Amino acid sequence: MSTQTSGMDGRLKDFYTSTGRLMTLHLDVIYACDLDCHHCYLDEKKRPQVSTEKLISVMEEAASMGALRLLISGGEIFLRKDLFTLLEAARRLRFHIRLKTHGGNLTADHAARLKELGIALVDFSVYALDDDIHDAFTKKTGSLARTLRGIDHLVSAGVEVAVKCSVTTYNQQHYRALYDHFTARGIEVTFNS
Repeated sequence: MSTQTSGMDGRLKDFYTSTGRLMTLHLDVIYACDLDCHHCYLDEKKRPQVSTEKLISVMEEAASMGALRLLISGGEIFLRKDLFTLLEAARRLRFHIRLKTHGGNLTADHAARLKELGIALVDFSVYALDDDIHDAFTKKTGSLARTLRGIDHLVSAGVEVAVKCSVTTYNQQHYRALYDHFTARGIEVTFNS
C-alpha cells in the first residue's frame, strides 16, 4: 500500500517530505494579544518583539532553502505595526501567504491591502456565535462582534477566510451552530480540542 498522497498538493508535499526540504515556514511575529483566551499557550505576552529586519532575514533564508509557504501568526498579528512591511517582503519572496488572527483589529483598509498583496487565506479564531460564550472565552467584551466584522471586511474584499474553533467543555454546545453559520457562507470551519 502506498503512503503517497494524491493530487498536485499531495505530490508536492510528498516531494518535500521525501527530500527533507523545508516547505512551510511558520512565524509567530508577535506575542502580544489584546485577548486572553482560556486555551492560549502564550504566557509571556509582554516578550519583546523580534525586529523587522530579523524576521525578513528568516524569511529570506527559508526562501533560499526552497520554502514555498508562509504562515504568519502570533499573538495578534494586527497589533504589530510593521505587519504590512513583513507581508510585502514575503510577497517579494513569492511565498504562498496565510495569516492567523482573531480579526478584531482588522479594518476595511487592511482587507483591501491584503487583497492587493494576494494573501491566500486568513484563519480566524471563533469560539461560539453567542456573544456571552465567545466573549467569556476570550475574556474581552465585544470580541465576537469585532471578529465577525473582520471576517466581513475580508469576505467583502474577496480574500478567502477560514474559521478555526477550539472546542472545550465551555463551548461544546455551540460548535454545531457555528459550523452551520459559516459553512452556509462558504467558509471552511475546522475544530480542535
